[in-house]
Amino acid sequence: MKKTYFFTFLLAIFIMIMAFPALANSGASDAVIQARKSVFRVIVSDTDGIYSGSCFIISSDMEGTFLATNFHVVKNEPSSVIGILSHDENILPASIVHYNELYDVCLLKTDEPIENAAPLTIALAEEITIGQAIYALGFPEKADYLMDKFSYHYDEVSLTNGIINSIRSKDYDDATSFSLLQINSVINPGNSGGPLLNESGHVVGINTMGVVGADGIYGAVHVKHLEELLIQSGVLYYLPAEEEPQKTFWDNNMMVLIVGVLITVVGFVLLILDRRRVAPAAADN
Repeated sequence: MKKTYFFTFLLAIFIMIMAFPALANSGASDAVIQARKSVFRVIVSDTDGIYSGSCFIISSDMEGTFLATNFHVVKNEPSSVIGILSHDENILPASIVHYNELYDVCLLKTDEPIENAAPLTIALAEEITIGQAIYALGFPEKADYLMDKFSYHYDEVSLTNGIINSIRSKDYDDATSFSLLQINSVINPGNSGGPLLNESGHVVGINTMGVVGADGIYGAVHVKHLEELLIQSGVLYYLPAEEEPQKTFWDNNMMVLIVGVLITVVGFVLLILDRRRVAPAAADN
């Protein structure tokens, strides 16, 4: 009997150990990791020099690819020359399709389609809530110093995580209101224009700014302003389809854990019952 209990405990421990390695992957979801393939570096050249920001694919057709970014990244100066640095280090000429300077959103289009990168899905505005986990993606300029090279590949896209701390709004008049997501996910120069994603990899905002002299206070333009721009431009975009909610570690492993706990409990009960049977027999002797 003792060998039976011993192997029961070993089995329970083995089952629970097999469940817990998923904790090592409990960070960003696969959808967020895959979204890096849709993030690009935008290069702008004008009379002031050459500088860069981030952008992401929002739509694509046979004639070119539409990318979203911040307006302040491209400025729309007459002398500006805009290029999208592809993941194979080619510069694709791009032009401004539409923008809203007040909301700091801009829509770019390349002269030819960008291959092997899918448009990102726009999150539903009503699903964007305070306390929601978020991920900021982009190409921060200072990260280039780590390897002394200009980053361009999707594997070099920086990813920082945090939550939505607050949803702030400002009314300019009766018809105009601006919404900004206050987040604690780090945004550095060069990150501007990159996507802010939720756990499902859907765009909730556009990384925009950090507050100088403040710690952990960053801002992202609410995605509803990008959606408004897309509607005005007549550009096709994607909303979440009816799909299964993003599964958490506990969702994926709960049954395994329950089985392990039940086996452990049954083992304890059998052990206690066996000891009670052995005790009277010893007393009789």
